[in-house]
Amino acid sequence: MGLADLLEVTLTTASMAPQKVADIPASVVIVTRRDIELYGYTTLAQILESIPGLYGINDYGATAFTVGVRGFWSSVPNSNTIVMVNGVRQVYDYDGSNPLSRIAVPVEAIDRIEVVWGPMSVMFGSGAFYGAINVMTNEFPADPQHVSLTAATGSAATHKLYGRLSGRKEELAYTVHASVRDTDGIDQPLRAMVSRPEALPRMGVPEDHRTGGRLEEREVRFGFSGQLGCFEVELSHSEDRGEGLFLRPAVSEGSVNRLTASDFAVNYRRGLSGSLTLDAKLVYNRIRFRSDIAWSVRISTASSSTRSTRSSSR
Repeated sequence: MGLADLLEVTLTTASMAPQKVADIPASVVIVTRRDIELYGYTTLAQILESIPGLYGINDYGATAFTVGVRGFWSSVPNSNTIVMVNGVRQVYDYDGSNPLSRIAVPVEAIDRIEVVWGPMSVMFGSGAFYGAINVMTNEFPADPQHVSLTAATGSAATHKLYGRLSGRKEELAYTVHASVRDTDGIDQPLRAMVSRPEALPRMGVPEDHRTGGRLEEREVRFGFSGQLGCFEVELSHSEDRGEGLFLRPAVSEGSVNRLTASDFAVNYRRGLSGSLTLDAKLVYNRIRFRSDIAWSVRISTASSSTRSTRSSSR
């Protein structure tokens, strides 16, 4: 796309209303469906890492993948970068974070991603100091009905099944997608993943300890977008189960984090005049997080011994 055509592209993220790129006084990045297919991205984290100005850190703990912006980073996942799906904020109200596991969108369902850098708190409130990311899945097709199905096997013993149904009939437009993804995770020597590998033997971790089979993940995603006249409906549900690390590496099955999230949004938008629009939105979300934590404790008595302790926090 040439520069002149690019400046005419319309975004909604910057001002919560359609606006041309040329009129937006901020740095803007657009990732299209064609970009995703061209570069073969398989996860949302991979897409965000490829965007200029963004970098990702995965500590394989409760926070998991966190996005940093232009050198700034927070241990609370994306607490200063608002993340939305079709304009609906994906916030975890407990700590104001925006974890990617909270987003019920498989890569195959993404039509485009709009990223706007710079303070956006005036538009979106607290949590948007670094910028805003809007993942869009509701670009409805022009044809009456479209069906897509994907089954894939990748590295790290990864398996995925995805399906999407979308269509249009008179004033009704809809899209439905669902996916299941399982992976054994990366298989690397644990010595290469910790800052002090010399301390591993004191924790009772074998020299040849690897992460294979100890960072397993399972993701279930479902989403629905519908439009009828002035009404728009968004429904999504996600379930994530991932093994990770907590403070110290576990030599047993490791720590397990489970996150379940559901969102429902109804939007009414109607133009009243050339410059006046009525826009009302009702949003409901429900999140549940559970972590079964495993860690190793070394107890010094007359004779040293290593004991594994397991607890559950909710």
